[in-house]
Amino acid sequence: MNVLPQAQAETCDETHRAVADGAMTWGVKDSFRSYITGRIANGQITVKDGAKLVGGNLQYPSSASSITSDTAGVIRFGGTVNFTGHNGVLDLTFSDIAMRINGRSAEITVDYSSRKYEGMDKKEPGPIETGSDVVIAKVALNSAPNFSKDSVNLAGTTTLTQSGVAAFGGFYDAGTQLDNTAGTLSLKDECGPPPTDTGGGTGGGGGTGGTGGADTNWTGATDSGATEGIPGLVGVLNDTLVEVNGLIVNSGHIMDNSGRLYDRVAGNSGGASGGSDSASQTSDSTSTSTSGGDSGASASTNSTDGTSGGTSGGAGGTSGGTSGGTSGGTSGGASGGAGAAAARASGAAASGGGGGNADSTCQSGDSVGVISAQADWGVRTSFRNYIQGSIANGGWQLSGIEESGDTFIFSGDAGAVNTSDNSGTILFPGTIRFYGHSGTL
Repeated sequence: MNVLPQAQAETCDETHRAVADGAMTWGVKDSFRSYITGRIANGQITVKDGAKLVGGNLQYPSSASSITSDTAGVIRFGGTVNFTGHNGVLDLTFSDIAMRINGRSAEITVDYSSRKYEGMDKKEPGPIETGSDVVIAKVALNSAPNFSKDSVNLAGTTTLTQSGVAAFGGFYDAGTQLDNTAGTLSLKDECGPPPTDTGGGTGGGGGTGGTGGADTNWTGATDSGATEGIPGLVGVLNDTLVEVNGLIVNSGHIMDNSGRLYDRVAGNSGGASGGSDSASQTSDSTSTSTSGGDSGASASTNSTDGTSGGTSGGAGGTSGGTSGGTSGGTSGGASGGAGAAAARASGAAASGGGGGNADSTCQSGDSVGVISAQADWGVRTSFRNYIQGSIANGGWQLSGIEESGDTFIFSGDAGAVNTSDNSGTILFPGTIRFYGHSGTL
């Protein structure tokens, strides 16, 4: 009689942690999705290869993992999502989505294809540009994952990177708030050493409009995940340099905006104010929330009846995903209307109605009336390009305002300023009407 040997359980000399199941939910940007499916873009969102639309949001199943320590690793997700609109002029696809995790800091990388926006003079759709493993978003996870546990949570907040600007045709600034991430991954032990993630790279893809290509903007994790020895020290140094770089960038934004605020409060006109605004438009580096705030504040000084403030803010909101986001426009409109009302009250109280000439200028204490003022403001370069481009195919009409190059020139003769604390209000009458999409905008 032959006796079969008893089956033995498989043993592993080495094991590694791996993702067994789970998914990541990330809708990219809520206002962008609304814009795509709204009546202006009149487009659609399609998913395939395992991606799902869940309650209007997007969900991607886990497909592979390379976990290098308890708090570091790369998780790849299946699924492809395509955004189309404007009869194909807007066409954006994301695939091969991954999250690179290093403690609470993470990055979302994608392969993308996107139609290039070629400016206001082009009436035909631009060529398709592509990028491979481009870091499109920075993620601040709510808590650092522990891959030694049975599960990890992917909840966090995200912001657009400079590398991701090209994917959206340049209509969003780096630092723009994107949708939060969510999802849970379950983990298990697998035999053998941890696999090396081969999908990474150094950015890739064709940059547009002065970005210099995505290669120069690569911010991917170069940390091995080690916590001891020289590799651990290098990882700490790398994290520190990333944070210092972010501090420098944000400090630059603060200094730029502080200069603009000083010019506005100090009442500088002509070359000084115009130069500051012109430089700001050229760099176009402020975040969406800042642009929304500036739009609202400026709108409050560019109206005598509150109408222009609301209209200007509304235009920013209508442009939605392509020119700065709904929230910036909405807050701009609200603060514009309220600011104009406050300006009327302040101007009337301090200067007896404002206006007049040098001999009749009203003065009370440290407040003096304004008899002449000029402000140069282009509203927003990307918005003007969008209005006159192949998507909106529109333009603008001016009433009581002049135009010079890329700048609108506002003239005022009313208001009051306090010379002791450099504060006050200057009223600039006139109207700019932006239109596009055959009157829909």
